[in-house]
Amino acid sequence: MDQTLLDYLDSLGATSPVIEGVETALRTYGELGIVWDEAFLSETVDDAGQRVWGSFWLFSHEYLLEARDVATTANHDVAAVTAYQYARFELKDFDWRAATHESRMFATFALTTGIQAEVRASGKNCERLARMVKEYVMPHLKRE
Repeated sequence: MDQTLLDYLDSLGATSPVIEGVETALRTYGELGIVWDEAFLSETVDDAGQRVWGSFWLFSHEYLLEARDVATTANHDVAAVTAYQYARFELKDFDWRAATHESRMFATFALTTGIQAEVRASGKNCERLARMVKEYVMPHLKRE
């Protein structure tokens, strides 16, 4: 794992099980010869203020990769990006630019193949998710 990715995970307060799960996912995708551009760790904060970890996502213009429940399991999905047919965004205290501690973002997007992704972010991680959506989802959103 490179330092940039490690710094990103550190900025979220990723626990040892999360980091180990990310390393396992990176090894798996590396063994499969899959090249990716950007990483995103799905997470949110519950009502008690505790961080809840979700899936680890890797984005490229060719593949969408998901390591589901990255802190507890080794379930790795690979989807070829053909075109996205649907995208939905739920925002709380976030304007697609500057996030605050209270910001939340929930994004759902679906490929024309039926594969669906649900991704969550809180705080500054909303800015990263917004960048992933703008760079890797919206350019592939097509009308049939």
